[in-house]
Amino acid sequence: MRASERFTCGMCAGMAFPLTAVMRSAPRPPSLAAAPRIPSASTSPNPWRVAIISVSFTIARSGDTTFQVTARDVAHCTIGLGQSHQMLARGGVANVTVPLTHASGPCENGDGGADANGVVFPGCDPAALMCGAGLTCAVNCAARQGQCVLAGTTAPGGLCDQHGNADCTPGTQCFTYSGPSCTVPVCLKFCKNDSDCGPAGSGSFCQGNVSCPVDGGVVATAYRTCTFACDPRGAATIGCPAGLHCFVVDTMDQVDCACTVATQTGTEGQTCTRGSDCAPGLICDRSTTKCQKVCKRVGGSSTDCATGQSCTALTNDTIYGVCL
Repeated sequence: MRASERFTCGMCAGMAFPLTAVMRSAPRPPSLAAAPRIPSASTSPNPWRVAIISVSFTIARSGDTTFQVTARDVAHCTIGLGQSHQMLARGGVANVTVPLTHASGPCENGDGGADANGVVFPGCDPAALMCGAGLTCAVNCAARQGQCVLAGTTAPGGLCDQHGNADCTPGTQCFTYSGPSCTVPVCLKFCKNDSDCGPAGSGSFCQGNVSCPVDGGVVATAYRTCTFACDPRGAATIGCPAGLHCFVVDTMDQVDCACTVATQTGTEGQTCTRGSDCAPGLICDRSTTKCQKVCKRVGGSSTDCATGQSCTALTNDTIYGVCL
């Protein structure tokens, strides 16, 4: 899997509101620096409720999928959280059972530019420089507030102290990328739209979702951070903070940095079934079920692919492709 996509619930037992499911190919996005790890709700022995989701994908998509579900009541307040995994066949339909744990709040707020699936906390806006000199607005998940705190001098993309936010410049916050052998705290810039992340074509997008741990689950907020305009070719480290690698994470040539996972060891030509089987710089090509090198179709190098190979376009991408 390569994409991060949202779907609405097709068949939700006992629930009256849309639920959110996320398909991920790259490792999980970073968490706020002081946030604890989020246990999977699917391991709960006594779920509060159960959501059944009927999901289908386009013919080009398949693989191991993670579904994160937030259930809300008539006041749009969070009442249940859950997570489950399911292997989806290409072109097929799967019924996914997601056990939910009970949660109380927070509630959606229509102000502050929130999107339909996000929660806005009371307090300051982290994407607006509204706290004054030497201060920045930080998302405090524990207090469920936007709070003005002391800012630092580390620019977006720089390493920070994972136990606080005093290192990062105004408009940014310390987030931690984590994996089995990776813990990288990085200052990330908050944004409201792509133009906040750089000029059109820069490769950085306002697509970094910010989630908060709440009552043993995770709540998606309306806040966003800028992704990294990195290079997913070769060693896939250009444009990423030390310890992270660059991946093609979505359609329309969207790339971002992330930790690798233990399974990402497949070399070029080795058999794969999902994106996490291949080492950085490679993609699991569905047409061949093999790990193939990432190449650049626009502005790339003639050395991206071996002699006899060509840079073949990925679905819905124009810049990046795979060597076939």
